[in-house]
Amino acid sequence: MTLLAPAFLLAAVAAALAVVALHFIVMRQPPQDVLPTARFIPMRPALVRTVNKVPEDILLLVLRTLAILGVGAAFARPVWRPGHIPIVHVVVADRSRAIARASEVGDSARRLLSNANDALVIFDSTAHQVVRQPADSLAHLTRAPARGALSAALVVALRTAARLRDRADSLDITLISPAEVEELDAATDSIRAEWPGAIRLVRVASDGAPSMARATVTWPTRDGLPGASVRIPTDTATAITAGAAVVVAPFARRWRLDTTDAQVIARWVDGEPAVVERRATSACTRSVAVSLPAAGDLVLRPEFRRFAAALGLPCGAFGRDTTPAPWPVDHARPRRVSARMLAGVSMASTPLTLWLLGFALAALVAELFVRR
Repeated sequence: MTLLAPAFLLAAVAAALAVVALHFIVMRQPPQDVLPTARFIPMRPALVRTVNKVPEDILLLVLRTLAILGVGAAFARPVWRPGHIPIVHVVVADRSRAIARASEVGDSARRLLSNANDALVIFDSTAHQVVRQPADSLAHLTRAPARGALSAALVVALRTAARLRDRADSLDITLISPAEVEELDAATDSIRAEWPGAIRLVRVASDGAPSMARATVTWPTRDGLPGASVRIPTDTATAITAGAAVVVAPFARRWRLDTTDAQVIARWVDGEPAVVERRATSACTRSVAVSLPAAGDLVLRPEFRRFAAALGLPCGAFGRDTTPAPWPVDHARPRRVSARMLAGVSMASTPLTLWLLGFALAALVAELFVRR
């Protein structure tokens, strides 16, 4: 038996004790005696407050006490968990381009997943929970070319922990990642602060500096564009962005890129990929789905030169910051988080709650009849 909100039961016990104390205080009529001057006393009952050694109206006292304790126990939200688990581990594994070896991440995760109730979250630019057979997923874990997104990983980890809290007394979250600066964004710290405990970081080897191999940049030709399909129908985009480089011009979009196993380098104004990079063992190829206008000075403008310079960076160098990010160790927060500490998730009523409320209501109805 576990109480999700035990403070309500404690408050009910205090209220029940107050009711018991009030039943020891009764109003009685004092002893009467006939006096010659009694005719001058107003005709009204004379009562005095006294304290009994035995409480008055035992049946009323019992019914009122049971009603108060029943309501308090119902609001305390009892959960019957005969097979509860002492602790559940939520392991967040990085498979982005930041890691040096996927096998190292897999080995670290397998050591932390101690029982079948533990949860595994895998992330690169997106994150998802592995619902079935995490061990098989770790055995086939591969390194993705995409940039890691720690914010997305932490959001999925918090949601996973919230779903698992009814199975365990406490939970913890462990992150296995190089935790590079490029994997953080403006929301990472605020998302991490939503977890009431400390998030342990197991830092694995980083991929380090990007390869200095030159990238092969492929532009559209009359014969087409490798790794792209023809758009039907052709439309127009007004801008393209690559990092800090932004080019505004009426571009005709004739190609749709395949982003499978590729890193997006530049996007159209509506978010569709405009340039992707595919890495091989020692080189990479960048496919550019940008058709340049036959007339005009677009290629001479400074913003287009910055865009072209970004496309000419070495393989893996686009948007990379491989500096290890500082990961705060909050000693004021517990390593393990009690299931009761998790907030932001609605606690549905349990069958025990409904039974206790019904019991309290029955006691109150009975109290009405006894008092009459």
